[in-house]
Amino acid sequence: MVRRWGRRRTEDGAAAPVAQSRRHERVVLLALVLITAAVLGGLSVHNDHEAEKWRALDAAQAQISSAAKVQIETADTNISTLNSEVKSLDSQVTAMQGQLSSVANQKEKAIDQTTVLRNLLAAAGQVANHLQECISATDQLDTDLNTAVASGQVSSLQALQNEAASVASACQQAQAGNNALQTAIQNAS
Repeated sequence: MVRRWGRRRTEDGAAAPVAQSRRHERVVLLALVLITAAVLGGLSVHNDHEAEKWRALDAAQAQISSAAKVQIETADTNISTLNSEVKSLDSQVTAMQGQLSSVANQKEKAIDQTTVLRNLLAAAGQVANHLQECISATDQLDTDLNTAVASGQVSSLQALQNEAASVASACQQAQAGNNALQTAIQNAS
């Protein structure tokens, strides 16, 4: 068969059936278009599925980071409050020590004041220890959170929720001890 200007001809020069040849070409072209569309559709579905996984992972990480940030901000606020109260306690302890020296000449009152001050100083020492635990735990949580965020691992961030709860508990214990000490100081005055 020899092809000239769009018509098929047989070797003897007669025109070949063009309709059948064109139909065959259209079927092949249609099959190629359908196969290409199917492949592109499959790739599109796959890419959309993978993108959805990444969006879910990003949303989870953002939520955990936000929760950890709120817990850290709360712990920082508690630490600031406790630091102020410790300063106040220091001045109150100093005032109590001044009272102790002025009462030293009065034997009966001196014994009572000494016992009260020892109890207050012991309680102040416990509050200071609890405050130090709160500060150390908060510093460690801050370090661990920065490490987890830098690593980008969601599982690391989820483990920090337990650590943040422990920090909150340590700071609440320091706050409770301080409140009890304040009450004892007021009752001793």
